[in-house]
Amino acid sequence: MGSMLSIARAEIRRHDWSAIRCRCGLPALHLLDGLLEDVLTCAPAALHAMDGHAFEGSFLSDPAPAVAWVTLGMLADGLTPRQAEHVLWLMLQLAAGGGGDETPDSSSL
Repeated sequence: MGSMLSIARAEIRRHDWSAIRCRCGLPALHLLDGLLEDVLTCAPAALHAMDGHAFEGSFLSDPAPAVAWVTLGMLADGLTPRQAEHVLWLMLQLAAGGGGDETPDSSSL
């Protein structure tokens, strides 16, 4: 599946992650050290781990737009329905400023 995500990977390459300040205080480049790879596999724990980095509570942080572009790329690349559910949960968090539902649930998407 990772090799199929060409649009999402292009979005990762398009952003200067070292110039983006993460919510945790580090350059957002650290998100590429495994976390975004896990996000690209649609691992629910990785998607939830964006809390505190791309958003925290109702506050979006500087990586949020880049993470949203990567997430949109994932949707454009094509996902299984279950993966799409988890990715849409992350998009809901970004769109609602972290104020969306706590758990992925297709009825809330």
